[in-house]
Amino acid sequence: MNPKKTRQWLLHRCQEGVFFIYLGFVRLLPPRPFRRLLTPTLKIFISRLIPKRRTVKNMSAAFGETYSAATKNGLAKGVQDHFARNLMDCFLQLVDPEHARRSVTIEGLENLDAALARRNGIIGLGAHIGNFVLVGTRLGMEGYPVSTLFRLLEDERLKAIIARHLLPSISASFPPALGYTRSARCSKPSSITKSFSSSATI
Repeated sequence: MNPKKTRQWLLHRCQEGVFFIYLGFVRLLPPRPFRRLLTPTLKIFISRLIPKRRTVKNMSAAFGETYSAATKNGLAKGVQDHFARNLMDCFLQLVDPEHARRSVTIEGLENLDAALARRNGIIGLGAHIGNFVLVGTRLGMEGYPVSTLFRLLEDERLKAIIARHLLPSISASFPPALGYTRSARCSKPSSITKSFSSSATI
């Protein structure tokens, strides 16, 4: 095993361990103590998994000097904080099927209904805006048939964990080779196919 693959394997085992630790705590603790006790440690883990320098580098590539260094650093910190908050909500949804209904407010359903009325189905891009994982779960609670497509990590143990603990509405996943052409064909009349652009993260 070369050094790069060794580092990747260690990262995946770390992700696996963190997932089961948090899953154990969320099953033992009420929601408020769970958030209060575990959010700080999850933020530390996220800061290592998604370092601010990577986010700042991406923003610099996309926007150049449009934003100041201080603004980019602030936005990068916000990315980490929101990612941690999103994961907390996902853990709570795993043990409380009604969590998304209480936490997520839907606006503009009339636009969704109008698009579905054309009987061509809908392909939506999550783009990591808000809690992109729970969007499909929440729409599914309202009776909308939703499939969420995402690129799985190249690790069999993590794939098995994702399949075993998959949130409702995330009913399909395809490797990158199938691309969006296959995704479009999978979208049935009156159904919603939602796609993420990057790997699923534990």
